[in-house]
Amino acid sequence: LLLAILTATGSFPFVDAGIYGRSGLFVRLLFVPIFFLLLFFARDLARVFGFYGPLVFLDKACISQVDDSAQRAAILKLGAFLAKSDQMIVIYSNVYLKKLWTVYEVASFLALHPVDRMKVVPVTQAIVFVFGPLIFYIFNIGNLVLVATSNLYLLGYAIGFPCGCGGMYVLRTWARDRILIQSRLSEFDVHECICFLEADRPVVYGNIATLMKASRAVHRHASEDEALGAFNALVQSILPNAFDRALGQRYFQLKHYLFFGLCANGAAALDYSCAEIARDEVPRRVLGTFLYNSLLAASLWPLVLMLMEVVTSRFLHLQGWREAVYIFFVFLFGNITPLVLVLECVSALAEEVVDSNWALAAMLLIHAV
Repeated sequence: LLLAILTATGSFPFVDAGIYGRSGLFVRLLFVPIFFLLLFFARDLARVFGFYGPLVFLDKACISQVDDSAQRAAILKLGAFLAKSDQMIVIYSNVYLKKLWTVYEVASFLALHPVDRMKVVPVTQAIVFVFGPLIFYIFNIGNLVLVATSNLYLLGYAIGFPCGCGGMYVLRTWARDRILIQSRLSEFDVHECICFLEADRPVVYGNIATLMKASRAVHRHASEDEALGAFNALVQSILPNAFDRALGQRYFQLKHYLFFGLCANGAAALDYSCAEIARDEVPRRVLGTFLYNSLLAASLWPLVLMLMEVVTSRFLHLQGWREAVYIFFVFLFGNITPLVLVLECVSALAEEVVDSNWALAAMLLIHAV
């Protein structure tokens, strides 16, 4: 907002955006870098002022890896840490459900807490969330350069095309992983789990037996084999539905899609609108420019990204070159082509806002919808 105000007052220089007229630059130029500064250093800054955030137990960091006696004592009390935790965040990868410790931790937590206290976050989601803003940043700056130098504004979409296809492949991989999760959990067998240190296996088995007896899944005099069998049944019956609920219906939440939309057009909305304010354009033109760009940021881009997630989860049996062809044509004709057409229509409508009340009403109605 400070950058936008400085742009509107003429404190920052403008650039010639070709067919779009003159535009501010610094909001788009600094929006994503500022986001990453806050992402990586906001916690450290908050600690300076005495805000420490939630207390987190990360087993590998909180359980000693050098002192064997301290490590064994912490392992034996792992159930107490799980019982005292308010929420569990699972950083999921393909090996998560193959490891004895992690499956035990999840099952123990769900035996002590309701399902809605657990959240599953794929490892790839963090990668996409970091590279997504970077891709939109390159797209915005590259598109601005192309428009300013050659008026070939549609070539800007060529920057995002390979990245969009790559994003679709990541989403298809995750759709397959979700199916694999259900398969692994429904056929779970504790004896087939991997244990990094085999010496820990009897300890984990003992903890599982204690959990099963404490939760009255087996009699308190039951053997370890009976307790492990009950644990298998518990995992097979509870975890498939629990993981499905914890994962949610979409790869990203709505707030994440809105953030991507802001990265795509939110900064541009301020740059263009503030540049027009600095040039003393008529208020309706400023309003039309702002409505156009904010519509793209808050509605169109999030809808396009959600649609992309939906279509990528279809025809998962396709592999190799057939999958590559499917991704190419779906992204081209299912995302890029409709996006360009809608952009042209909304842009034409925004131009009419200056002289037409019905165009202004239409823009406001589209925003409301």
